[in-house]
Amino acid sequence: MSIVRRNIFALLSAQVATWGISIVMIVFVPHVVTPVNYGRWGFAGVIASFVALFAGFGTPQYVTKEVARDDAMLEPLVAHALALRVPLTVFLGALAFGALSLLGYPWEIRWLLVICCFAVLITGASAIFAAALQGEQRMQRTAFWFTIERYIDAGGMIAALQAGFGLIAAVTVSTCSYMISLLATWSQLASRQWRRVRWQRETFRRLLAGGSPFFLWSFALTVYGSIDIMLLTLMAGDAAVGRYLLAYKFVSIPGAVPVLLSTALFPVLVSASVTDGGAFAHVAQRAF
Repeated sequence: MSIVRRNIFALLSAQVATWGISIVMIVFVPHVVTPVNYGRWGFAGVIASFVALFAGFGTPQYVTKEVARDDAMLEPLVAHALALRVPLTVFLGALAFGALSLLGYPWEIRWLLVICCFAVLITGASAIFAAALQGEQRMQRTAFWFTIERYIDAGGMIAALQAGFGLIAAVTVSTCSYMISLLATWSQLASRQWRRVRWQRETFRRLLAGGSPFFLWSFALTVYGSIDIMLLTLMAGDAAVGRYLLAYKFVSIPGAVPVLLSTALFPVLVSASVTDGGAFAHVAQRAF
């Protein structure tokens, strides 16, 4: 259980460390970005979240589960998950861009969507690497570099906005900072035996079948958490969405704590369910 405590401590420490800069961003950005542009950014982010949802199809959670059961499955599952996610992200992003263009949405929203989808491409790859590390219960370095990334992300965005480059340039700078987590997670897995991976249809099928329950759960949560933004955009306009998002970001800050706890405990529960039913019951009781 000591590794579980260390992972929980690392994740919670990273979250506490990022709360301060998150609050700074929530307070600072609306002062230099108009409510209309803030709302457009939020709307583009919601569309990009659906791109991420369908491109991922629950595969990161499935990778975590299977790696926690059998570490030998790490290389084939990660490689096949990436081979699915990258082209799907590009295709769905282009589809969303085309749909917004046909519907006559402003060019700012469309370009923000392009940038957000590029962010989805980067974070999607790092999410798969992080999922494999989560399955191995190696989360401390990932949490550390995530904290560094958040501060560089915030600092770059604040500097771009203060210099007068505008929201699109600031979001682009923010997106580039996501490379930190991608490189940090990949560096921990680079020494694995990737050349031995054999491409098999059965592995793709397992990923889609195994990820579908996680996808359905994530789909319900995403719709529940973002449908209000989409409806508000249609009924009240971008400025109302901007003001709503500002309040929503404040309210959602404490919600990260139970997510972090489940992140640390999930691979432990999966591993215990395979090897020791008594240990599973003990961990589950301690978690509650």
